Amino acid sequence: MKVLPALFLLLAPLLPAQGGNETSLLARMVPGAVEKASPWLVTVQVYGGTRAALAPPAPKAKGKGGKKKRKSLLPRGAPRFPVARGATTGVILSQDGLVLTSLWSFQLQPVAVVVGLPDGRRFTARALGRDFSRGLALLKIEGKDLPCPEPAPPASYRTGSWVLALGRVFGPKTPEISLGIVSATGRIGGKAVQTDASVSPANYGGALVDLSGRILGVLVPLSPRGYAAGIQWYDSGIGFAADWRGIQEVLPRLKKGEDLHPGFLGVATSPADLGPGAKIASVTGPARKGGLRKGDRILTLAGERVLNPFHLKRLLAARYAGEKVPLRLRRGMKEIDLQVTLGKRPGP
Repeated sequence: MKVLPALFLLLAPLLPAQGGNETSLLARMVPGAVEKASPWLVTVQVYGGTRAALAPPAPKAKGKGGKKKRKSLLPRGAPRFPVARGATTGVILSQDGLVLTSLWSFQLQPVAVVVGLPDGRRFTARALGRDFSRGLALLKIEGKDLPCPEPAPPASYRTGSWVLALGRVFGPKTPEISLGIVSATGRIGGKAVQTDASVSPANYGGALVDLSGRILGVLVPLSPRGYAAGIQWYDSGIGFAADWRGIQEVLPRLKKGEDLHPGFLGVATSPADLGPGAKIASVTGPARKGGLRKGDRILTLAGERVLNPFHLKRLLAARYAGEKVPLRLRRGMKEIDLQVTLGKRPGP
């Protein structure tokens, strides 16, 4: 903790002084917040894993008219090679050893995961469920009486509130610290808190905490385009944390080992339509199976009035594949009710 005064010598000229006391107040509160959060902030080390190698260019085959046609590359059966990844951060969720971290280091299916506590203890972890919408992975270690975070109160989520982004990658003693504010709430379909504190691979899986060391969320690479699309933003002053309150809602499913994927309705909306509702330009997959048609106008989703096509996207962003979603539509001169089971969003 002795490094913190030096941090504030650098930050002091940048911090707004309200009544001349805010910089002094931050200098007093930040060390205490870090000390309170430090026991439940852990290092997650992954080892091994495999990734498909790029197949060599396929030979060209002659198509119609003698023109050469390139065969498509088939990823199935492509050779695989071992890879290794380094450390990331995690947050202890329960006294009996549930640990939440970012999916960032689990994309390559590591063969071993070790969780290191600040007191030097190390545990082999097993993976439970994954949330591909929030970019989270739930782990389990065989610990007892482990320290857990205290949830932040609603006041800490106010835009403009001071927060700390904490990680534990470079050593067990002192967490990596970045100071900032809550710059927006309810982002990414209501799943994330936005901050201008530095969020990067150095603290993915770590915690966003208030100045009392209470947790607001888990730091993840998110963007409006989905998980991991936000990694390009990490040095731009835009960072996200999966909202702690929303995590509690999906935690029972993750404990069961479920993998949660973003929901996909399968409609394209008319770009010229500004509402109210959202006019459907084309349907595919779940929407077609559920009875939606081109030209239908979606009026409500799960009882909530759809304002425009952009609002429809926001409402869908909060939902997962497999959920049944009731819709009210206007088709011609009639209003009809349908229920659609959301599918898994197709990859790029």
